[in-house]
Amino acid sequence: MIARVDFKPNTGFLVAKKFEVLYREYPHPADSDQIVYAIPRAGIGPEVFLKKYRGIYREPLCAYSRSKERVARDVLAKLEKEGKAGEDFIFDLDDVKKIFPALKRPDDYEIIWAKNELSNGPVPEKSLLLGYEPTWFWGDHFSAIADCMCFPKWHGTDEEGQLFMPYFERLNEYALFESPAVAKDFLDFYLSQGWTEKGDYFTAEVRLIAE
Repeated sequence: MIARVDFKPNTGFLVAKKFEVLYREYPHPADSDQIVYAIPRAGIGPEVFLKKYRGIYREPLCAYSRSKERVARDVLAKLEKEGKAGEDFIFDLDDVKKIFPALKRPDDYEIIWAKNELSNGPVPEKSLLLGYEPTWFWGDHFSAIADCMCFPKWHGTDEEGQLFMPYFERLNEYALFESPAVAKDFLDFYLSQGWTEKGDYFTAEVRLIAE
């Protein structure tokens, strides 16, 4: 009997690309001398950046995407059909670990866990709190932080790199906020701009899982 998840989970594990991989693959870097927040710069390596984005908007493995990780995608699709995953979120760490042997480049990925403000569930053991971010959570896991200060894909940001600077300075080393309250303040300011991405946002708590 198929028990496929047909609801939107509020917590779970994701198999997300590492920051360095996203940086290397980013198709529209700024000029080498154009310093705008933590946006990749042509010819400049990721090691010089003090804030390295580690949120959920890191192209996590998706069962129905067109990524080259076909075998791993099939494993995730099977988990979803069995009701053990949904919206890319996997519910049990043991099931997450089944995916890594199927990846072509397992070293390109890491395991993170996230929950949104609708969940009161316990956090996993042996996890490191990375921070908080405003995100759509489901779908492509869009993050307002990433899209205006780290890896712009939709609207970009202000060319001068000053509009969001008060909030950029409050990002921690993982380019996330230290508290849900600051994440909410940032989201209010972000949405007050006429050109930013609207949508149903939630504050996500993001944790790195020790392997």
